[in-house]
Amino acid sequence: MIIKSPSAAIALGLFNYRIMSLSALPKFILTMDGYLRIGMVHLHSELVLPGDNPIGGGFFDVDYLSNRLILYRQSHDYGVPRWHLVEVLHVPSEYRGYSIKYIYDDGWHEDFNVSDSLPVEYYEDK
Repeated sequence: MIIKSPSAAIALGLFNYRIMSLSALPKFILTMDGYLRIGMVHLHSELVLPGDNPIGGGFFDVDYLSNRLILYRQSHDYGVPRWHLVEVLHVPSEYRGYSIKYIYDDGWHEDFNVSDSLPVEYYEDK
């Protein structure tokens, strides 16, 4: 069911609704230089900066109770993140101290503990 207005959602008793195709979603991309770009966007391509070469992407969630950044699924534009091509992961400084995990959820791969497998450096996100 597609809900197109907050009043319709409230009338149906749906308080945690998402307006389809109008809402920005929590997405990330991984670049060849190891930068993790994170934001609320409509398309993964909105996260790409000049000079970036994306090598995957997906969606993210933040678990504030356990200080964990959870990455999952894949980008329709750039595919599954290719972690094996990254030597050092550069993460926005607002996630300093968070453990980072990528969940494949494909039935074949085990979850990838990014922050334990790659050296992590932080950058100021502008």
